[in-house]
Amino acid sequence: MSPLTLPPVPLSSIAEGRTVRIQFVQTDRDGTRLRELGLREGSSVQVLRRGRGKLIVGIAEARFGVGTEVADRVFVESDVVANARPESEP
Repeated sequence: MSPLTLPPVPLSSIAEGRTVRIQFVQTDRDGTRLRELGLREGSSVQVLRRGRGKLIVGIAEARFGVGTEVADRVFVESDVVANARPESEP
């Protein structure tokens, strides 16, 4: 049986503590700045903390805040998301 390929999901949906790989970024005016920060296709990013309207993320040795509006446009591997959700208790 071949593995199921799931579509990418927004970075804003990733659980705290998870590291994921960026598949693509939908950009408009802030695309260059996002690439400068390391938010580019193929980069690994860790969600360090979730807060009101923002995420604190880590890329390589850097940490910075990303608003949820921006995180909604950064799409990551969704198979990691499926594993990040807590299992329901019986």
